[in-house]
Amino acid sequence: MEKFIVVGAGLSGATIARLLAEDGNDVTVFDKRATLGGNAYDYVDKNGITVQPYGPHIFHTDYKEVYDFLSGFTEWREYKHRVLANVRGRLLPDSQGIKRGDRRGQQRFHTGTEKA
Repeated sequence: MEKFIVVGAGLSGATIARLLAEDGNDVTVFDKRATLGGNAYDYVDKNGITVQPYGPHIFHTDYKEVYDFLSGFTEWREYKHRVLANVRGRLLPDSQGIKRGDRRGQQRFHTGTEKA
């Protein structure tokens, strides 16, 4: 067994500390906050409302092992992120629609900075 000190209990620090501890090491974690998870921290208040003191965070990964690891510490909430841009009264599916124009190629939008 080795001894480790981890400075910072954000996602990276908390993860490495957990993995080291699971391997049987003696781990001490230091953080200026009294909570784990860094800015991704949240809690349920006395009214049953989830409070995110550092703002909402959306988790993304393409790696099943990362998702599975984190699933051991959290319950996931279904969330679908949709960004709509209002361009000349039409809602386009995402902000990139402004650059690409209509996805069906019917119309192009210009910023006014293109060369003639």
